Amino acid sequence: VEILADIIQNSTLGEAEIERERGVILREMQEVETNLQEVVFDYLHATAYQNTALGRTILGPTENIKSISRKDLVDYITTHYKGPRIVLAAAGGVSHDELLDLAKFHFGDSLCAHKGEIPALPPCTFTGSEIRVRDDKMPLAHLAIAVEAVGWAHPDT
Repeated sequence: VEILADIIQNSTLGEAEIERERGVILREMQEVETNLQEVVFDYLHATAYQNTALGRTILGPTENIKSISRKDLVDYITTHYKGPRIVLAAAGGVSHDELLDLAKFHFGDSLCAHKGEIPALPPCTFTGSEIRVRDDKMPLAHLAIAVEAVGWAHPDT
């Protein structure tokens, strides 16, 4: 909790750090593009959640990584890193009360006392669809299938 609080509240976002991470992310993107087991799931999400946040890759488009600035990052953090948008979850041998005490100690009221509006996010809707990428030079086929289902709290589960 202490490390998460420090990242959220005290990131300096130095230019040298941003450039270093930019290089790391671009290299990671190249690695992902060669791993067809990962690419197939990017395609699956892109077609299942067309034109929504869930349809985008975790790393984002290459052009965004190349062009993002310190100001872009600061603006994003200022706009989106607000209490109603943050979830602190734990698994294992930690009690709810202990986690709550840690959150209060490390975050205080900083997440509750947010300023400005919280941007509304459009819902991510599942779209039954398909995408096929054929490459006859590949020795194997990679396939992913997704279906829409009820949520974990639905009475039918």
